[in-house]
Amino acid sequence: MKLKLRDIAKGLSLTSMMFVFQACYGTNQDYSQDNIDVLIKGTVLSDTTNNPIKQIKVRLTDYDNGYETDEYTNENGEFSFYTSLSDSIKINFSDIDSTENGEYLSKDTILTNVHSSITLDISLENK
Repeated sequence: MKLKLRDIAKGLSLTSMMFVFQACYGTNQDYSQDNIDVLIKGTVLSDTTNNPIKQIKVRLTDYDNGYETDEYTNENGEFSFYTSLSDSIKINFSDIDSTENGEYLSKDTILTNVHSSITLDISLENK
């Protein structure tokens, strides 16, 4: 049986079409760790009374992924963020109401090699 050029061309066309379809619509093979979210949570307390402080602004700056986001502590002084894995994250704690809860000094914390969820207990000093 002789193969005709036309039969070979049909076979190559079908194979090429299947390759293009797989490349465009195939399964996502990007399982890099950049897509994994980690939880950073914690509680902000007064260093003198050890009571929780509400309405403290908590700013997360993720240098690796290039974004900032703000959260505020709740009635129990708790905060939480979801962020991507990162080599360097800065978290700033600042008193925004200054009169309702007393006045507290700002505090910065740098987290390095953030590859799993983290729980922080932060004490703020009175001004």
